[in-house]
Amino acid sequence: KPMPMSKLKMIDQQLVKMIVKEYHPFSVVEDEEFHNIIEMLCPIYIIPSRKKINQSLLPQMFDMTVECVKDRLKNVEAVCLTTDGWTSRTNQSFISLTAHFIDPKNETVVSSVLLDCIEFGEKHTSENLANFLRNLVEEWNLLYKLTAVITDNAANKISN
Repeated sequence: KPMPMSKLKMIDQQLVKMIVKEYHPFSVVEDEEFHNIIEMLCPIYIIPSRKKINQSLLPQMFDMTVECVKDRLKNVEAVCLTTDGWTSRTNQSFISLTAHFIDPKNETVVSSVLLDCIEFGEKHTSENLANFLRNLVEEWNLLYKLTAVITDNAANKISN
């Protein structure tokens, strides 16, 4: 008996979640023992390739997660942002932006979501950092909900 597409999609999504949350390499789907356990559990399930995970399933999961976060933020009254920048051992610069808010469904819960973490190739001037923050605030529709932006006291974050 064939498996319904909805069930196949759920298994694919759970597989991607497992890979992401447990930091497994995509190559886990090529592992013989992984194939054996899947075969035992669900013989009709066809394990997706690394390529399909990388080019299709993971981007779909990312898009679904972004929409879920946007839905959560839609009903929030106030948001505080924290940002941090750092340089890796290989001299790559990164910057992150995290939103913090009180969950409207349960006002005793403070939630935090990572909005972005990117390689930041530009100079770390206050102007470039402000543009980065402004663009993300607009992208996530947070302008009229924003109550504070918290950074460390690095000299480049202090406006002239």
